[in-house]
Amino acid sequence: KDNLPGLNSVQTRNARAIIARTKKDFPASQEKRACYIAITTAFQESQIKILANSKYPASLKYPHDGVGHDHDSVGIFQQRPSWGSTKERMNADLSAHFFFNALKRVKNWQTIPIGRAAQKVQVSAFPDDYNKHVTKVQKVCNAGW
Repeated sequence: KDNLPGLNSVQTRNARAIIARTKKDFPASQEKRACYIAITTAFQESQIKILANSKYPASLKYPHDGVGHDHDSVGIFQQRPSWGSTKERMNADLSAHFFFNALKRVKNWQTIPIGRAAQKVQVSAFPDDYNKHVTKVQKVCNAGW
C-alpha cells in the first residue's frame, strides 16, 4: 500500500496499525476523532515509530524502529511500565489499545480540543506540543480510512 500523506513507510505501517485498532475499540461515530487524538499523540511522542529505550534494555530485544531514552518509556506512545509489559508496549496494536482505554476515561474526550485530549492521557511535561500535529494528522487519518 502507498504511504499515508507526509509519512514514510515505517510511520505508515504504524499509523495503519493504530487506525485498525481504532476501528476495533470505538463505535463508528467516534472512530475518526479517536484516530486524530491517537496519531497526534504518536507523532509527538515518537514520530509514529516504535521506540525501544537504551535505559530499558528489555525493550531492545523486541522489533523496533529506533531507540529513545526518555526515562523508562517505550513504544509508539512512549508508555511507561505502568501501562503494560515491555512486550505489550512495544506492540503497535496493544499500545494503541492501552492508549484508547485511557482515552475513554477522559471526560468529554469527544469534544475537547485534540491536543488537550492527548495531554489528558499522556500527562506530558510539554502539554502544548501536541497541537502542532493536528492538521497533518487529520489528513493521515482521513487517507487511512
